[in-house]
Amino acid sequence: MVRPRRDSGIVPAKERLENTFWEMLAEMPSREMTVAAISSRAEVSHNTFYYYFKNIEDMTLELMEENFIPEFPLIALSAFEAGSLDFGQLASNPETKRRFNRLCLLLGKNSSPWIQEILKKSVLSKVPETLGIDPATMDKDKRIFLTFVIGGFLSVLAEHEQGSDIIEPMVIMSSDFGKAVFEAMNSLRKT
Repeated sequence: MVRPRRDSGIVPAKERLENTFWEMLAEMPSREMTVAAISSRAEVSHNTFYYYFKNIEDMTLELMEENFIPEFPLIALSAFEAGSLDFGQLASNPETKRRFNRLCLLLGKNSSPWIQEILKKSVLSKVPETLGIDPATMDKDKRIFLTFVIGGFLSVLAEHEQGSDIIEPMVIMSSDFGKAVFEAMNSLRKT
């Protein structure tokens, strides 16, 4: 297969496809998105789409992985342990803010149960490692507890309105609910 053309000064085709995916996910249910619609709007051919991705599901998985914020649980727990849930640093970083908004899109009203379940499993697989917990040492009660806490956290993120300021969810996370989530996560680290 021939590599798609890359003209200088023009946004690369793959980036246009990815940007189009996010724009369309903000506007319509994911089940209504097609390769033809994404390609047309990104002004690339179907062949170009298939050069980069097998299908929309493959694209979704890749973009989900690229936008996961592995440092978020540690930043939040560090802030909590310091007695301050100040997420200003997180909110002021444009790249983190962009990734955060994209994760919220993957969880939001235009998402699908398939995408939400994959994202939940991804988060559940990464959080223990991020927190320094060996998943093999977690008993059934801890796994259920972690699943419950992460599920609640992801539900809060799903309510985040696309385009709104990152501070809104951070205010939620600094509320009593947020403090309970971080206390729960911290308790898993200590046991």
